[in-house]
Amino acid sequence: MIIKKYSPTYIEWEDVYSIPDELHTEEMNGIFADESFTVLQAGFIIKETDSFIVLANQLN
Repeated sequence: MIIKKYSPTYIEWEDVYSIPDELHTEEMNGIFADESFTVLQAGFIIKETDSFIVLANQLN
């Protein structure tokens, strides 16, 4: 069996969110504009393409 070695990686990315129609007001837009939806993640990049990244937090 061949075992590939992966280097530990740290990434930050902005997660998506949506506002339900019943909450879609100027007041709610202001609240969400001030929020940070940044995700901080550490792991091992298993595969990376132009459209996605596969990140594992544990290698067995």
